[in-house]
Amino acid sequence: MRIKPSLIIKTFKECGLVASDCAWVLDIHRSTVYRWVKRAGTYRGILVSNIERKSTRPRKLKGNSLEPRQTDQAVCLRKETDWTAERIKRLLNLPVCSLTLHRRFKFLGLVREYGYHRRPRFQNTLHMHLGNTKTIGYLQMDVKYITPDLSGLPYTCFEYAAIDIFSRYKEAVISNHLDQDGSMAALLEILPKLPFKPVFIQTDNGLE
Repeated sequence: MRIKPSLIIKTFKECGLVASDCAWVLDIHRSTVYRWVKRAGTYRGILVSNIERKSTRPRKLKGNSLEPRQTDQAVCLRKETDWTAERIKRLLNLPVCSLTLHRRFKFLGLVREYGYHRRPRFQNTLHMHLGNTKTIGYLQMDVKYITPDLSGLPYTCFEYAAIDIFSRYKEAVISNHLDQDGSMAALLEILPKLPFKPVFIQTDNGLE
């Protein structure tokens, strides 16, 4: 149970202004006594006993700051473009925080449960480890940057490589595009050159 500040000041006076004795009598910490003594002091050095704790309840209750028209505009834009709440807030100049708008989207079922991460959902790829791969045909595909310092070209190139986990056989293609189309074009060029038929292809982030 919390001790009333007035009782703390009264006991502090009865204990001869000794904070440790007051704390021992009321079974509280000395820092609590020091804090209320500091708040009870006046400019004349007199301790007042009519101090009370300040209420921490919110004085101003915020309601829904979005007008129905603004909510409809934000929801329609979300359904049409699938943009984030930050972008929609900035575009429509809404008077609320982007988190407030995001919670509204989530309440309306416009936020998918998994999220919007660029990497795929975690997949257990123990079967693609070297110790668990007993034959050829399991490939890992990766892309590396080739800077002008390494290639001598005036622009950056990208090496798309496919490595067989079991035999460590590698085929690579160098391209000047870094996108999904570039990786698919590199894969279509690599597959005919392989001396075996691929069984599985996995990217460096676990996508199969």
